[in-house]
Amino acid sequence: MVRNVSRRQFIRSTALGGASLFASGAALPAFAAQNGEQDLAHAATIENEFVSISVDSRSGDIIGLRNKRSGRDYIATTKWAKVFRLNVPIPGLITGFNADYSANSFDSWLQSDCAITRERDAKGQILRISYPELKSEAGNFPIAAIYTIRLDDGSDEAKLQLQIDNRSRFEIREVFFPWISGVGEIEDRATDTFVAPSMIYRGADLRNHFNADANWEEYPFLLDIPKWPDGYSLAMPWMNYGGKSEGLYFASMVRTGIQHRLMIQDYGAVTHPILSFAWAFESYIGPGKSWRSPELVVSLHQGDWHAAAAKYRASLEGWYRKADTPLEFRRALGTFNSFFTHRDFMQIAELAEDIRKYGIHHLVMWNFGDYYPKVLEPDDLSVDPPRLGQFAAQWGGPPRLQAANQKARDLGVSTGIIFSQRLWNKATLTPELHNLAEEWAIRRESGDPIWESWDHQHFGAARWSNRQQSFGQLDYVMCSAVNGYCEFAVRNVRRVLQQGGYSMMFYDQVVEGNLCFSARHNHADVSAPSIATPGFAEELRAGMKADNPEAILIGEGWEILASQHLDSGWVWRMPPNPEVLQYTLPWVINTSAVPVDMGLANKYVILGLRLAIIAGGLENGKSLSDFPVFAAHIRRLAEFRKKTEEFWVNGSFEDDIGLMASGAFAKVYETEQHVAIMAANLTEDGSTFQFDFDMSRYGVETESYSLITSNGGNEEKIAAKKENILKGSIPLEPFELAAVIFEKRKAG
Repeated sequence: MVRNVSRRQFIRSTALGGASLFASGAALPAFAAQNGEQDLAHAATIENEFVSISVDSRSGDIIGLRNKRSGRDYIATTKWAKVFRLNVPIPGLITGFNADYSANSFDSWLQSDCAITRERDAKGQILRISYPELKSEAGNFPIAAIYTIRLDDGSDEAKLQLQIDNRSRFEIREVFFPWISGVGEIEDRATDTFVAPSMIYRGADLRNHFNADANWEEYPFLLDIPKWPDGYSLAMPWMNYGGKSEGLYFASMVRTGIQHRLMIQDYGAVTHPILSFAWAFESYIGPGKSWRSPELVVSLHQGDWHAAAAKYRASLEGWYRKADTPLEFRRALGTFNSFFTHRDFMQIAELAEDIRKYGIHHLVMWNFGDYYPKVLEPDDLSVDPPRLGQFAAQWGGPPRLQAANQKARDLGVSTGIIFSQRLWNKATLTPELHNLAEEWAIRRESGDPIWESWDHQHFGAARWSNRQQSFGQLDYVMCSAVNGYCEFAVRNVRRVLQQGGYSMMFYDQVVEGNLCFSARHNHADVSAPSIATPGFAEELRAGMKADNPEAILIGEGWEILASQHLDSGWVWRMPPNPEVLQYTLPWVINTSAVPVDMGLANKYVILGLRLAIIAGGLENGKSLSDFPVFAAHIRRLAEFRKKTEEFWVNGSFEDDIGLMASGAFAKVYETEQHVAIMAANLTEDGSTFQFDFDMSRYGVETESYSLITSNGGNEEKIAAKKENILKGSIPLEPFELAAVIFEKRKAG
């Protein structure tokens, strides 16, 4: 029976496309706890020696997560218990408000007659929770759901999966699963942290990091709903919430680009967060269709977030393929980036001559033209807007471009180009191209094409048009799940590199985050563009390598699927905590734009990132030599990196594990034979770098260490020792870097 609720309670419960839930005890199912504490009177439990997981035997909601090694219960209150939500709009029935009049949700906590069975096999136990039909505020519907919890013997990882069979006449647009709710403090409010790639926030501060202007719910979703795949949001689909000694690891084991959104809410008082975490999937399950979630892992582990990152890294074994990047690029400090501001292709040679003096041997030129897709054609200036290619006759045409790139190669500088095949400027298209754009474009659920707007030639006179689309161009967004488009784009990129003499391609916007509803494409999944994009990158890279074994493919965005087929991911905006990504995938080369800022350049180097040097802005055409103090610093960084190359090229980034440091920004790197503390003064004042280092953590042999600095220092020193802790103090000049290198104990 569906209970009566007030209008206010109804608004909360039905949610506007997945908004807030019941806020008061009066709006809760009768069997839920009313006092904000755990109620396990109706618990069905699955457990082993490490963890215990309890579900409500009537609703199937997850009501208990117990870490048996510490004795802590992570779910502090069953008042907010949940496990899934299905968002199912019902046309003709006004169940929602604001812009979404037809919102309707099927929520686990409204169910009361699930069936639970237990199974056991050679590996462990399985709890199976079944719902023959689901009820909502709109009534009962023939939508069947089954979810399983698998807990293997000797493991602290529970694996959850949901199966939905939609026998109703309505479409299920979104699924939240699993929804882990009611999580309280793990260790202590002061030390608990939320971590995801790549962000770290104190649990008590999560409320401060959401878009308040876009939320009207009583319990709004935090962090502006991170999503994956996305080049600037989540690089990988996992998170961790916990303290220094234990925590909750929550991850998707998906191996394709199915869109995920991470939903985080805080139901508690400001001083005592009560959190919920859920993965949301834009499933779009039509009538008569079935859907199965990816395998989702919930682990109650020992250790801090590094243990969670190590779990995710271990899960990649047997699937993840590391990009075979040429050694010369792996050794590089970074790239220099510029537009063709001289309107002359020979600017390539001039910039190459300049940057090589400072230890930079990779130059990326930017030439988007006006997003005309046939980049191999001569410029057509007879129309407005013009149709611009990559070989402008006014800049010297193909012969001068080839000569400039050859001269750069003779100087020891590799050259590359960035342009877009993903975006097609509507105003420039010929009738033939317009028809192709209509055929290949990503489309909204309404059937309208998705538009983006990226005018580049604004010269500081106006904001970028993507921020203010009342002016500027409109660009179609191509769907990478369409074979014809992929063949078109790959062919054009390869020919531009061949005919222009480039050895590097920076592919703009290689990580796709849009859903596609095009009826012409007949996608099996609306996530088709993001599912197909890694395959597109793989095909592009294979073609480039066939043409030139030393070719380099850079792509915009930091993201795990694309990283297998890129020599480097590249971002404009540094995420808050790149160390999360660096520690999880230490072999991946990640690049970030860096302005003329020595402190920032130092920080990026210590983090193991490549520098994409933007000298005072792309559009001014300035050389590195136009900033002599910064240029001299770049030369010192290049020399320092060369002297410590084994750690950057073959080492693993260990973050700050085993290290306590002050007076400098410092991280740890490890190779088979050595371990190094890399430290940098980020300020224009002198400082004293002090460290306490746990030698037992890395098997360090003695207190002796080598000290290499970016100002030319190279000496042997002895650290003080107290038990297993090595202590040192090193004076650093303004913006100076230091490598403290210890030898590890030899095996055997």
